[in-house]
Amino acid sequence: MKTTIKTALCALGISLGLLAGMQPKVDASDQTKGAPDLFIAQLQPGASYENKMSVYVYNKGNKSASASYLGVNVYTWIPKFRSSILHTYKIATPAIAPGTGQWVSIVPYQVSLFSPGTSVQYIADVDNTVTESDETNNEIDLSY
Repeated sequence: MKTTIKTALCALGISLGLLAGMQPKVDASDQTKGAPDLFIAQLQPGASYENKMSVYVYNKGNKSASASYLGVNVYTWIPKFRSSILHTYKIATPAIAPGTGQWVSIVPYQVSLFSPGTSVQYIADVDNTVTESDETNNEIDLSY
């Protein structure tokens, strides 16, 4: 499932309705039997002068998720050429126990995460190395 988040939330440092520094609240009834379930529970932009985004990957399943990768696709619109340039990044994510999460940060080179006309796609377990109970909730898209 794709979710679009307004740029204003990111610019203000509001991360998916959660306060910075707090662990995301996940309903225990959401936990699925017998499998991990990774999803992106929180996004936290860096300071205004930083080109950085911290991503909280959470396992709401009942089994541990093995180490995987967070995928980040950055599409930058180039008006002169009327097309987008794609920059792809993979950031290692350690194993995550059930009911817990891990912060992963990206500081891309050669591209800004927050420029107008930029779209950023964050994908937990981008290579599908973790067999999950729900593979449809791994992705969040942002547009600026």
